[in-house]
Order: sequence, then structure tokens, then C-alpha cells
Amino acid sequence: MLEHNYREIRLRGKNNTKRKQIIEFADDKYELLAEFMMTDMSQFRKAFENELDAVLDGSRDRAQLRGNRCHLVIFPDYIILYDELAEDGIGRWCQVDMDDFLDVVNEWDQRMSELKETEQGQI
Repeated sequence: MLEHNYREIRLRGKNNTKRKQIIEFADDKYELLAEFMMTDMSQFRKAFENELDAVLDGSRDRAQLRGNRCHLVIFPDYIILYDELAEDGIGRWCQVDMDDFLDVVNEWDQRMSELKETEQGQI
């Protein structure tokens, strides 16, 4: 699995405080994966899952998905992430092994569920 850690930040508003989870990878080349997890993953989750499932079940050879922050190209063995906010039109990119990617997504989901449960218990 890709070496990474989590930390939590608190965003204080006028009437409430919201907790946010941050993921950081030991290797800077996966910084874009962290951006994807913290931005596009929640917004485009269903579309992403549909595209991922189509590739993993063999229905498609590859799939693409564009979010607000990242452009993903999904292959059966790996995923390539491109930076949609690049000023030069090329930007940063990274390639992630599919098994590592799925491990990170599953762990992220588990941690997000725990965070939501904790927040609901405080209301």
C-alpha cells in the first residue's frame, strides 16, 4: 500500500465547527491522488464507481472521468490522474496501481464513515 497518513482539521464557522479529513502521501508524486480524494471523490462518487466497475468487470477496456480538480483515465491495472487546473495545459499527473488505489479508497471510505458517526454523536 502507498505510504500515507491522515490528519484532521476543524473549520470554524459563525455557528458551528466542521471537521475535515486530510490525506497526505509520503511520496510527493501522489499529491494529485490526495487532491482527488479530498475534492472530486465525494462530488462525483457515483459516476466514478460506474466507470471503475465497467473497466474492472471487463465491459470496457478503459474509461475516463473529469471532475472539477482531476481527470482520471481508468485501466484494469492502474489509474492515471491528471491535474485539470494546470495553467500550462499539461500539469501534474500520476499513475497509481489499481490495487493500491482501491486500498486507499476503501480506507478513506472507512475513515469518512467514522468521522460522520463521531459528528452525529456530537449533535
